[in-house]
Amino acid sequence: MNSLHERYIRIRKKSRILFARFTEKGHERLTLMLIPHSEKKIFNFQISNFTISFFVIILIVIVTFSILSLNDHEASQTKIDRLSTLSRSRAGQIVAFKERASFTIKTFSSADIQIEHLWKTIGADTRKKAYPFYGKGGIDYTINDEMQKRWGKNFSFPEEVKELDTLNQKVLRTTERLKRINAHFENLKKVLRYTPSIWPVLGGGFITSRFGSRFSPFTGLPSMHTGVDIAWWPGTPIWATADGRVISASFMGGYGLCVVIKHKYGFLTKYAHLQKTDVSPSQKVRRQQIIGRMGNTGNTTGYHLHYEVVLGNTPVNPAPYLASRIF
Repeated sequence: MNSLHERYIRIRKKSRILFARFTEKGHERLTLMLIPHSEKKIFNFQISNFTISFFVIILIVIVTFSILSLNDHEASQTKIDRLSTLSRSRAGQIVAFKERASFTIKTFSSADIQIEHLWKTIGADTRKKAYPFYGKGGIDYTINDEMQKRWGKNFSFPEEVKELDTLNQKVLRTTERLKRINAHFENLKKVLRYTPSIWPVLGGGFITSRFGSRFSPFTGLPSMHTGVDIAWWPGTPIWATADGRVISASFMGGYGLCVVIKHKYGFLTKYAHLQKTDVSPSQKVRRQQIIGRMGNTGNTTGYHLHYEVVLGNTPVNPAPYLASRIF
């Protein structure tokens, strides 16, 4: 303990001596003289080492903060340049978005007009109650606190977003319409299978005598022609013009060898003057199924097909039922 106490006393004395020397050195003064070139009075003043040290420290602090501020300014300028570049890029993207959105809206508007016309053509109900999504309210454009916190206090919905929302509503309406139009045509397609609607001669042919009043090629007197005559090569396949059931496939007087097919919806078709038949009575046939071959049996002046369309019990002009010509 005595040894430690003595060591402490020595260190304390040395510290006091060093501090006294430091204080004495600090209070030493330097004389600065300003000697003008003229013979005017010489200026001199004294300054202590402490004062000089103080100003040196202040200068070092100022230089250090200046360097740090300059570095921070350069970093901030780099960020500003990067944000400026990003802002220009975003501005270009927004312009591109507006152009594409405008083009999409115009394109869909044109398509919507065509769908509207098709919608009216099929005689669909155009009242609003036809669409279950009507009357459910619009889209909310209220700016809440969360939006302002995330996007800024000046955030607002662009007009293009509102236009796209309107477009989405139209797409929903059009989608519903297309579903109903598609269902309509699916039903129509089913009806069409049982409705005479195609050319009965496979591969070609041309009409030599039309439906209606004409002069008989046998008597020269006016007579009623209940079908159309289609001439082509002997033995050309003849096919059914709609789905149905064969009710006759035999000789029928002046018709010669004739196939008669009964279809749904009151239609009946006759294929006369055949060379041979490929079906039998009570047989179900499909549209485009071959039922016989072109010939000149019965009352004819050459190879041809006499084709009739009967609706109910009345022969009608087959011309409207020959619109689809498949070769």
